[in-house]
Amino acid sequence: MTSMVQKRKTPQHLQNVKVVVRIRPLLKQEEEQNVKSVVKAHTHRELVLKEKKYSFDRVFKPTATQIELYLNVIAPLIHDVVEGYNCTVFAYGQTGTGKTYTMTGEKCNLVGNWREDVHAGVIPRAAFHIFHEIDKLSKVEVNVKVSYIELYNEEIRDSLSDNENILQMYSDNKGSVTISGLTEISVRNGEDICKYLKRGIVKRQIASTLMNHQSSRSHTVFTISINTRESTVCGDDIFKAGKINLVDLVGSENIAKSGRKEIRAVELTNINKSLLTLGRVIHALADKSHKHVPYRDSKLTRILQDSLGGHTKTAMIATVSPAINSHEETSSTLEYASRARDIKNTPTVNEKMTNNDVIEGLVKEIDKLQKDLDAARSGTGFYVNKENYEKMIDAIIAVTGEHLTTDELMDRKAERIRNLEDRLYSRMMEFDETVQQCKKYKEELENAKATIREGDDRLEQEKFLSKCSR
Repeated sequence: MTSMVQKRKTPQHLQNVKVVVRIRPLLKQEEEQNVKSVVKAHTHRELVLKEKKYSFDRVFKPTATQIELYLNVIAPLIHDVVEGYNCTVFAYGQTGTGKTYTMTGEKCNLVGNWREDVHAGVIPRAAFHIFHEIDKLSKVEVNVKVSYIELYNEEIRDSLSDNENILQMYSDNKGSVTISGLTEISVRNGEDICKYLKRGIVKRQIASTLMNHQSSRSHTVFTISINTRESTVCGDDIFKAGKINLVDLVGSENIAKSGRKEIRAVELTNINKSLLTLGRVIHALADKSHKHVPYRDSKLTRILQDSLGGHTKTAMIATVSPAINSHEETSSTLEYASRARDIKNTPTVNEKMTNNDVIEGLVKEIDKLQKDLDAARSGTGFYVNKENYEKMIDAIIAVTGEHLTTDELMDRKAERIRNLEDRLYSRMMEFDETVQQCKKYKEELENAKATIREGDDRLEQEKFLSKCSR
C-alpha cells in the first residue's frame, strides 16, 4: 500500500476574518408607522449608527441584491475550496434582519443560472457555482459530499438522517473537531445539493416569536466537502480536501422584545450560552492580551474553532435592521462584527501526495533492519528482534535451503543495510529532482488556469452587467 505524506503548505500570511454588514430595508409595517431609520451606509466600507461610525470590509445598502453580496463575499471562496482550503461563511444578527434569506433565499433552489436568480441565497448559489468550477478541471477525479447539522439546546442533530439521535462530538489529537455518526451524502450536481438542503430545512426546529413567526430557533451548519485526486507527470497522485461551512446562527435579539414564554426557558438559556460564548471567543481572539480562548465552553464555538483563529478562510455576514426601535440590537451586532474583523487566521491548503512505492519499500526495510541492529549486541554477541529473526529464518530456508549461523545472518543483514541505504539515497535524489520539476510544471499550469479563470470571470461579469443594463 502506498504511503501518504501530508504536504500541508506553509501559510503565506495571516489573513483577517472578512466582515461585511448587510442593512435590510425598512419593513412595510415600519414604513406605515413612520419608523425612523438610524443606520446609514456612509460609503461602501463605512456606515453610521446615529452618530457613531463603523468600518468594515464591505457595507451593503438596503438596495443591495443577493447576487451582489454573493459575488463580493462568497464567490472568491469557491475557487479556494476546490483548491483544498477550508472556508466558513456565517450569518449573525438580530432575528428578522435577513440572515436566513441571505443564506438560503426565498427558495432552496435556483431559477436559471446561479448568476441570474434574483432571490437565491448563498447556499443554493454556491451549490451550482462549485460544480461550475469543477467543470473547469481536467484529468482530475472529484468527489463532492454534503452534511447538515442542527445545534439546538446544546444538542447536535443530523438534519439529513431519518432518526432524531443526538450526535456526539470529540476532538482528535490534532485538535480537529469530529462529529461521530454524521451523515455525509455524495452529490453529483447543484440540484442534488439543493435537494438535501431542502430536506434538512424541513427538519429544522422552528418556534414562533412575536418578532418573526418563522424565526429559526437553532444554529445550522451546512457543509459542502470537495475531495480531488490529480495524477502528476511524476506518477504520483495529489489529493486535496476542501470544504465550505455555511452557518446560519440563531437570532441575537433582545430577550424582552422576542415574546418568548417560560416554556422555552431551557432553550433560551442554551441559546444565550452559545451566543455569549461566541462573543467571548471573538473578544479573546481580537484582544491579543487574552491567553485563553474559551472554545470549549459551548458546542457552537467548538464547531467554529478552526474558523476563528485557525486555518480556515472565514467571512462573517452581519445583518442589521435600520429601525430606531432595533437600535440596541443593531449596536450590539456591529460591536460583535467590529471585533471579529480583528481576528487573524492562517489559511492552509489540505494537500497530500503519494510517494514512490520503491522508496516506501526501502524505508520500511531499513527501519525493520535497523530495529534488529538496535536490539543487537548484548555482551559479545548479536541479538535480533525475535519476530524478525523467525520470519527471516523461515524466508531464507524457504528460498535457499541454507541454515546459517547467527553471525552469518548478521553479516548479511549489515551488508543488506548498506546496499539498501545506497539505493535509497539514489532514489531520493532522483525523486527530489522529479518533484522539483513537477512543481515547476504545476506552477506553470496554475498560472495558465488562473489566466483562463480571470478571462472567464470577466466574460461572465460583462454578460451579467449587459443584461442588467437592458
